[in-house]
Amino acid sequence: MNRPQLNLFHTGGRIDQRNYSCVGSCAAMLLRTLNIDVAFISTSSWDLEHGLSTHTRRKCW
Repeated sequence: MNRPQLNLFHTGGRIDQRNYSCVGSCAAMLLRTLNIDVAFISTSSWDLEHGLSTHTRRKCW
């Protein structure tokens, strides 16, 4: 990255081989310790009525 004013963090944890996302308690614990101004976080699916969802319990923290 050629943006010295930005800090990029990788949460770590177990890697989900299907979509290369970080899952598990290690990733969740790191996110709880950060004071984040802007974050780009994804989900497997979303619905206006039911909200965010994912296909595995390991990603629900």
